[in-house]
Amino acid sequence: MLSRLHAEKLALCDLLEAIADSLPQALNREQCLAASGKLEPLLREVHAYEEGVLFPAYIRAQGNAQPSVELVARLKAEHIEDADFAAELAEGLRRIGQGLDVLNVDALSYMLRGFFAALRRHIANEREAMAPLFGAKG
Repeated sequence: MLSRLHAEKLALCDLLEAIADSLPQALNREQCLAASGKLEPLLREVHAYEEGVLFPAYIRAQGNAQPSVELVARLKAEHIEDADFAAELAEGLRRIGQGLDVLNVDALSYMLRGFFAALRRHIANEREAMAPLFGAKG
């Protein structure tokens, strides 16, 4: 399950990067609408799995060690930030995909880059700390 979710998040990151690279001259509206529709549902699914299954299992496997508890607390805090950021991005992508005005295309590109970079870091942290415990390759 973790491998599948990581693969889906990384594919979304690749799509967001392609969109950011295309702005503003080579914009693909269909890509923007596809990303807008995937962003929030995928994060909800991933966060539910991580917080309901992965993180508790990781803490148990680590014997409730304080560093493990702190890592999970940080990753959960990232989930809150990511969800808020995803909502803003989904709206911006939806608007640009529908041909509506976006306040600042350069700002949207910058936001996309910050978001997919943060998601990739989150995945790297999970792969390093948690995936080996569960025999997952990430």
